[in-house]
Order: sequence, then structure tokens, then C-alpha cells
Amino acid sequence: MTKVRQAGSAAEAIWNAVAAIGRAKLGDKASVEAARAEGVSEVSTSLGLDIGTVRNILNPDRPEQLSLERSGLISRTFDIDELAQWLAQEAGGLFVPLPSASGDIEKLTAEGVRQVGETAAKIIESIGDGSQSGSELSLEEAQLLRKNTRLVASIFMKISGIADDTIAKLETKKARK
Repeated sequence: MTKVRQAGSAAEAIWNAVAAIGRAKLGDKASVEAARAEGVSEVSTSLGLDIGTVRNILNPDRPEQLSLERSGLISRTFDIDELAQWLAQEAGGLFVPLPSASGDIEKLTAEGVRQVGETAAKIIESIGDGSQSGSELSLEEAQLLRKNTRLVASIFMKISGIADDTIAKLETKKARK
């Protein structure tokens, strides 16, 4: 039986990260329980810990927590950002990962626009009559929407950075004249 983890808690963030690891290996159609079990196994292998130790880290009734160092290792190893998102929220901020795309502004803009369209479509689907939970978002739908909107934000942050760099170069060039 899965124990209830308080929304917004470190235990919930760790559990979501482990489930994301399992889904990445098994695919998005895997059941939540199967994804969690696979995630526990993957983390156990990656960190060189026995399964019981990993389950203790995931147990909201136990005082052990995942260290920041191990959190970073897990995040890098499995290319997930759930733990960084939680930490940023605890610090009163927002984690926005930068896309790994090149600096080609046309490609980034096209990708951003595509993601905006896909995210808007997912929002409409998620609150429609055919969604998992009717007119309200289910937990899985809300998590998917959060992930997609953060991806869109990261693409546009990268474009903004390119624009900032270009402005700085042009202003420096103009000042030299």
C-alpha cells in the first residue's frame, strides 16, 4: 500500500522523482505502481543502495531524507527535474530548465510555439468531458501540464537570453562608434 505523502512535501517530491524515473524506463502508459516500483529499482542500482534503504528514503513516516548531493546525482543520472522544482518552490522561486537546443533563435522560437500549441491542446483535453476526472484535472494531468508549461517557459527563457546577449553586443558596438 502506498502511504499518503503531504502535497508539497520533500517526501512527495522524492516520490514523484522516483516515479518519473520508472516512467522513463517503462513508458508513459505504465501504471503508477509499476513506474514507482521500477523507479525504486533504478535508484537502488544507480546509488548502490539496497531496495530497503531506498524505500526508507521514500517513507514519509521515517526521518531519513535524500541528501542534496544524492538528489543532484539522481537528477543528472536520470535527467529529471522534479527535485529541483521542489527545492526552487521551497526557496520561493521557480525552476526553469534551459533547453539543450542550439542558439538558433528560429529553431527555438518554432519549438516554443509548437510547445505552446501542444500544451494548450492538452489543457483543453484535460478539462473536457473525456478527461480522467471530468471538468477538473487529475493529479497525472496536472503533473503533465506543469511539465509541459515549464518546458515552454524554458524555451522562451533561452530565446530571451539570446536576445539579451544580442542587445548587449549591439549596445557595446554602438557605444564604440
